[in-house]
Amino acid sequence: MSVECPTIAEFRARFPEFELVPDDSVQVYLDDACGVLSKALFGETCWKRAAFYYSAHLLSTALRTRANSQNGVTSAEEAGLITGSSVGSLSLSYEGSGGEKSGAETWFDGTPYGRQFFVIAGECVNYNTLAGYARGF
Repeated sequence: MSVECPTIAEFRARFPEFELVPDDSVQVYLDDACGVLSKALFGETCWKRAAFYYSAHLLSTALRTRANSQNGVTSAEEAGLITGSSVGSLSLSYEGSGGEKSGAETWFDGTPYGRQFFVIAGECVNYNTLAGYARGF
């Protein structure tokens, strides 16, 4: 059984909150997810679900970035609330930053879809394999 890329109709059924996003925009992110995620890495049972959440994460991130840009929000503001600072050797911490997380984990934490994608990856992929794969899922 070969798993096919999710369709726009399937995406909309799973994520009705994106109903106002044009089909061609949704398709771009579905294509991105399907082109990047490895079926061999995720397996037949998890790949399509991972593709749904990865594409929703990409789309949500793009929409937030566009909205922030239009509203004059800087990338520092987008990073979150400042939770810590120091002066000697200058350090600044943002809400959701730091800890033991990798760059990919921090990036996925940016949306609920990214967090769910990471859960799916954790269920379906050996963590060491996933960490070694970095951003080339």
